[in-house]
Amino acid sequence: MVRRRHFLGAGAAGALALAGCGSGDGDKTTSAAGAAPAGLPGAPDDGAVLAFMLPIEQLQVDLYTRIQPLLSGAELDLVRTLAEQEGEHVAKLTAALKARKHPLPRALKLRTVPADRNAALALAYRLENLTAAAYLGQVARLVDSGVVGDILALQSIEGRHAAAMGALLSKTATPDGALAKGENMATIQRVLTELAA
Repeated sequence: MVRRRHFLGAGAAGALALAGCGSGDGDKTTSAAGAAPAGLPGAPDDGAVLAFMLPIEQLQVDLYTRIQPLLSGAELDLVRTLAEQEGEHVAKLTAALKARKHPLPRALKLRTVPADRNAALALAYRLENLTAAAYLGQVARLVDSGVVGDILALQSIEGRHAAAMGALLSKTATPDGALAKGENMATIQRVLTELAA
C-alpha cells in the first residue's frame, strides 16, 4: 500500500528535478539513475545538504538582526518577524544535523552591513532569493522523504520572505518567472564568499 505522504513527497521531488533544479545552464545530465545532476558536487547526501544550508540561514539571522536600527514601524516589525523565523530555521537544521551525528559547519556572518534602509532591504531581497534557490537546487541530492519535506517547507518560506522584501522595494515576487529556478552549491558558494566572513 502506497502512503499518500510518501507518494506526494516523491512526486514533488520528481517534479522539481524535472523542472530544472540545478545550475540553470541547461546541463541536466546525471551520472546514474536517481543520482544528483552533474552540476552538483558529490552523491546524494542529506547531511551534506543540511550542513550546506545551515550557514546560509545563520547569515540571514545576522542580516535581520543587524539591520533593525535602520528601520522603523511596519518594516521593523516585519524584519523582527523574519529574524525570528530564520532563527527557527537555524534551530530546525541544527537539530536535524545533530540527530544524524553530522558535524555542524562554521557559522557565517556578513562582511559588512548596509548603511541605509534601501541597501539593507535590497540585500535581504537578494539573500532570501538566493536561499530559496539554494534549497530548490539541492532537492535532487536528498534521499530521505522526511528531509525532502523539510527542505521544501523551508524553501517555500524563503520564497515568501523574498516576496515580502521585494514588496517593500516595489520588486517582483517572481524574479524567475512562472517557475522557480534552483542553484547548485558552487553557484551559491561564490555569492556567499562575496557576502560572508
